[in-house]
Amino acid sequence: MRQSERPIPNAVRRLLCGQVLGIYLAMSWAPAAFAAPTTPPPSLAQVPQFLPTPPGPNVVVTLDDSGSMAQAHVPDGLGGSQGTRRYKSSVFNPLYYDPDTIYLPPLDARGRPLSTGFTSAWINGFADGLSGRPNNGSVNLATDYRPTLTYNPSSTSQNFAAHPNIAADLDALQAGRVANGGTLVSPFTTTTPGPAYYYRFKTTLANCDGTINDDDCYELVIVSATSGTNASIGPDERANFANWYSYYRTRNLLTATAASRAFAALPDSVRIAWQGLTTCNAFGTSCTGWGGSAVDNRIRRFADDPLAVNHRSAFYSWLFRLPASGFTPLRTAMMRAGEYYRTSGVNSPYAQDPQVSRGTEYSCRPNFHILMTDGFWNSDADTTSSFCAGSACGNADSAARTLPDGTVFPAGALDPDFALTSIYRDTNADSLADVAFHYWASDLRPDLANNQAPYYADRTGSAAEQYWNPRNDPATWQRMTNFTVGLGLTANMTLPGLQWSGDSLSGTGFNNLRTGVASWPGTGTSATWPAASTDDATAQGRVYDLWHAAINSRGLAFSAERSSELIAGFAR
Repeated sequence: MRQSERPIPNAVRRLLCGQVLGIYLAMSWAPAAFAAPTTPPPSLAQVPQFLPTPPGPNVVVTLDDSGSMAQAHVPDGLGGSQGTRRYKSSVFNPLYYDPDTIYLPPLDARGRPLSTGFTSAWINGFADGLSGRPNNGSVNLATDYRPTLTYNPSSTSQNFAAHPNIAADLDALQAGRVANGGTLVSPFTTTTPGPAYYYRFKTTLANCDGTINDDDCYELVIVSATSGTNASIGPDERANFANWYSYYRTRNLLTATAASRAFAALPDSVRIAWQGLTTCNAFGTSCTGWGGSAVDNRIRRFADDPLAVNHRSAFYSWLFRLPASGFTPLRTAMMRAGEYYRTSGVNSPYAQDPQVSRGTEYSCRPNFHILMTDGFWNSDADTTSSFCAGSACGNADSAARTLPDGTVFPAGALDPDFALTSIYRDTNADSLADVAFHYWASDLRPDLANNQAPYYADRTGSAAEQYWNPRNDPATWQRMTNFTVGLGLTANMTLPGLQWSGDSLSGTGFNNLRTGVASWPGTGTSATWPAASTDDATAQGRVYDLWHAAINSRGLAFSAERSSELIAGFAR
């Protein structure tokens, strides 16, 4: 039996749960990872050295495997600009190559970097034919490059974006034109490959109006041994471009790379389970990606244990074959995670050694859910909207209820705490925020003691103000806290008074929601995909719903437009 998991006396367990685990939460997973608390938690030096190592947290990871993840642009609406210069610039299309970003390769389960090359760049860097992985082919970026529009990671081919007439952009390329019936034609067409390139936004160019939508503001750069301007990389940016091409150029590849690097730093004590949205959509032994053997995706220590199972390797095996097809049933996925945290027994997240021995079920072990998506919820399998323990949620975050600690969540304006809870309320039913609120406000294991460590990052105001402050989590019961990560969705959070500021717990939008000056927008009731435009109320409402879901479960929302931001979001 591992020392960190051996049974301990009840009195010591209570101290352990209340103090040491609170430190773990505050320093590793709670909002302190984003913003320093006003009242810092005790330092490790204050914890008696005789106490055993606290039990690691449970984390369910949900990654978007929908069809839009195959796209090579963010946000969705940029696909219509595929033939323009600006589509091939990171200023307009944040997913395209950015010369100011260092693109680090993904890491495997043992922390070793994968590799690619400029003259032989993998089409899918996770299908390189090495270590038992399939080989989806490669391309010589010096001569055979074509920008991607969409790419299914299981395929050896891709859909290309239209080339602009890049030969006309630089005098030095005029000699590259070829004769065609007495006229000179650019060799760079929608069907002809050429050298790797990108565009640099420059407002000093002739006829440039200074906006990112004007193609006259973009200067062509052919990737070479001398084209780089990043001092950290040097003039030769070919290797950096190759890393971007093989590991970052689509939403799917970027997500797999960012997750591989972020999760490489997780300690073995953290217990991980994972799922997709439409594939690997149950916790068991039959989780598969777009190919390969099935793996067990249930909660276990995130370790490769020669005496048990290689759980870390199993996660990476699935991650490296993350599919890109189907719809975006986020509510169903969140419900699955919440219901998983209700289970008990040897196969539950609370077992001392899941799938091996039930042992001691530590009541103070926290439950987290990391949900990453590039879109709005739609097409949930449960058409009856039974997302809250098998029943319809209704407007769960606006209905009166008594929380497991006896605190009343008020429903009437006459209640003195009603104004303090305005940030949690909306007029929507069965939204993602309703699902999140249900699995935070419910005691998921009523048979276990409610001795979770409350977390208070902001000690200002009265006791009631601190309790309802979304920067704090006063819950002592077993519940699920959500961390939502949206890719390419910031452009949809622009409603007046509700603008996203880059932080889910600060800024004008947050303050207006908290004071009741603004309210959450509508999400609609249809399960269909809403139009992806900033003037579509339903689309905007469902993007805001990701933020709202994090608030309702005392977690955090993170919005990423670029590769560096997504990696930071996972790492935090």
